[in-house]
Amino acid sequence: MQWLRIFFIITIISTFGFSDTPYVSYNFENNVEDQSGNGNHAILHGSGTSYTSTGKIGKGLRFDGNGYLSMPKSLIHSNPDFTISLYFKTTASNMAIMGYQNIEPYGTPSQWIPLIGITATGKLQTTLWTNGGSRKVISTQNVNDNIWHKVEMTANTTEGTLKTYLDNILIGSASLAVKHLNMQYNREDFPNACIGWS
Repeated sequence: MQWLRIFFIITIISTFGFSDTPYVSYNFENNVEDQSGNGNHAILHGSGTSYTSTGKIGKGLRFDGNGYLSMPKSLIHSNPDFTISLYFKTTASNMAIMGYQNIEPYGTPSQWIPLIGITATGKLQTTLWTNGGSRKVISTQNVNDNIWHKVEMTANTTEGTLKTYLDNILIGSASLAVKHLNMQYNREDFPNACIGWS
């Protein structure tokens, strides 16, 4: 089984730095309602998602590969500057935790990126698209160790950087100018990169 996130935030970055209020926040306390007050509620799909009482902070949401969580269209696409912060716990590898694509889930997209995922060797990987193709940051440590980890992925067009923090430590950065293309559909438990479920 794979256990993913108890806490999820996208924060919009202004020219003056991070905003104080999250754009969207899900705490998974038996619902997928947006706790930020902005009305960006998510939807659970399929039979492979369930709430668990053993989350990182309170309850959590568990995925077994047969379901997913969709977030409002263009949630990330409309924001070139953003921070995604979440906790996850898994034993799986070669999978995406969160991604976006240019069509509804379970079709065949011509554009898609696994924003946050785990490599075939169990490392954390964050990815964004730019003019020259994808830019990645990959951790040196394994994260498929069945321990809760916190990841923060920040795209900042003012600095022209992608920065990734794992368990509150900066693990790397990449230079980029974010290009969302037409990838408007946001989701957790991304099927096109989800291989080798356990």
